[in-house]
This record gives sequence, structure tokens and C-alpha cells, in this order.
Amino acid sequence: MSADERQTPDIGESAGPDDELIIETTGIWEDPLDEGLDPHHADDLVVARCGKPRGKLKVYVHADALERIHGHVSGETKNEVGGVLVGHRYLCRNRPVTDVRDVLEAPGTQSGVSHVTFSHDTWAAILNKVDEDAKGSIVGWYHSHPGFGVFFSRQDTFIQENFFDSDGHVALVIDPIRSKIGAFTWQIRRGERSLRPAGGFWVTAGSQEPGRAEEMARRLGYEITRGGKKRRRWFFGLFGRSG
Repeated sequence: MSADERQTPDIGESAGPDDELIIETTGIWEDPLDEGLDPHHADDLVVARCGKPRGKLKVYVHADALERIHGHVSGETKNEVGGVLVGHRYLCRNRPVTDVRDVLEAPGTQSGVSHVTFSHDTWAAILNKVDEDAKGSIVGWYHSHPGFGVFFSRQDTFIQENFFDSDGHVALVIDPIRSKIGAFTWQIRRGERSLRPAGGFWVTAGSQEPGRAEEMARRLGYEITRGGKKRRRWFFGLFGRSG
């Protein structure tokens, strides 16, 4: 990346070094959405709200997936790490839903303080793992910003536009040092489609653990941002600190 390309991030916080994450892949394909019932209508799931979700897309993230993300990013706080979100995309009463049930760490990446590179081999391994596990399809991605906040850089936006361009693709950005997590989705404002902070999402868990989803939502450190300015903070210390 040239010096001219290293600019202040467009979305979210504007603190810390520019983030660079390169995915070398053949891209993500899009399948037609089927009708289904979201976790709010599932007897075997309980749901808790984190933040104030906004936009047409409803985003659900299972507590198991959040725990796996936490374990991945908290295990490496000097360099960025990343992976993909696995789950299902469908329509519920004519409203699009992205239901994240699992995550896959990106194997064999080359990472640094402000970058992580996905090679062709990395991407092939991820796709093979998704096929083997058959727990869903790729519905988005996540990566960490250790110590420099939750935001979406120009390079992140490039990745989203080129490889996760479907309306249902979700991005999670996590700062394990500052104990923050943020979700970003495609939204339409004033007739224009752009990537924006989602404001929040719903945490799900099995009905046999009725308090787990709510407890996870309480533990999440979630910073709501708009255009680089902080609006309101929910801080519950998912990543080891309490506010």
C-alpha cells in the first residue's frame, strides 16, 4: 500500500494505524434466499439484544460463535487475526436475516500489527472446512484491531465491496485490548447503498441455557459509531474488563 493510500478510516473510530487486510480469493457467490423463521420464532433458541440494531437486515450471532471469536482474537493481541462467519441467510416475513452460528479461523495467514493476509491456500482451506462441516455457508467475516479501536478502513471497505458484497454479508471488528466489538452491514440511506455500523445485533443461545444469551449481551463491549463520532456506549467487558 502506498503512502497516498494510507488514509484515515472512513467508518467508525478514527484512532490508531490504518488497517490492512488482503483477501486473495475467487470471491463469494450469492444464492437466492429461502423463507425461514428467525431465532425470535424458534422454540429451541433464546434471544437477547445487544445495542440498538438498525437497518432492514436482522443480524443474529450465536453465543458459541462469539466465544470462539473471543478465544481467537484474545490469544493474539500483538497482530491482527481474522476468519469467516458461518451460518444461514434467509427471509423471515419478507425481511432479510443473517444468522451466524459458527466461525472459522483463517489458517496459515501472514499477519502483522495492522494487517493480516488471506492467501489462496487459506481461502481454499476455509471453503473445504465449510463443505466438510456443513453447518452453513459463509455469511461474512471478522478480524481484530488490537489496541486501535473499532472502525472500517478503506482497505476493509475494499474487501467488503469485492468479496462480501451481498446485502446479507456481515463484518465484525474486534479490539480485544480495548474490549470493543462492532458489526457493520450494508444499508441504504437516502437511496444510496453503503457500509455502515449496524448499531447492534441479537445474541442467541440454546433454550436449554435460558440465561446465556442475555449474559453474553451484558458482557459485550459495544461501541455505536456514526461517521467517526461516538453516539452512545454499551460496555460490559466481554474481553476481560468491566466498565
